[in-house]
Amino acid sequence: MLVGAYTFYFCASNEAGQAYATLTVSVSAPTYEQWMAEQGYVPPPERTSTNGTANGQTYEWHYVTDIHPTNDTPLEIVITNAASGTFTIPAASPNRLYNLLWTTDLTQSFTTNELGRGNPGHTIPFPITGSWYGGLEVTIP
Repeated sequence: MLVGAYTFYFCASNEAGQAYATLTVSVSAPTYEQWMAEQGYVPPPERTSTNGTANGQTYEWHYVTDIHPTNDTPLEIVITNAASGTFTIPAASPNRLYNLLWTTDLTQSFTTNELGRGNPGHTIPFPITGSWYGGLEVTIP
């Protein structure tokens, strides 16, 4: 799981290719404690506890998936058109990164498709049609 602060450095230039001052942009994800406080849990509950969660998942699961603990929405893939091979992730969060892990044969390794940031309701094309096995990998940017 990727948690922490990252700094990206950019150098802007004009049309002639002359460099302007360097611009620094910092992006950081909230810690477990910060995220739980934003959800109204002060002090935060134990990460492995399921007491008080609507769907029986741990508080850590809710933090990683960015789904409020009182929300019983599952993190699932919903097929929107089996013929054309499209799906959506209704509970996707723009604050998380998603990968689709899939295979057509459980004796083979899984293929990973990077989906990027969550976009609830966004239809995502699937690379194959037919039967497949898979799951979602969620990371904190």
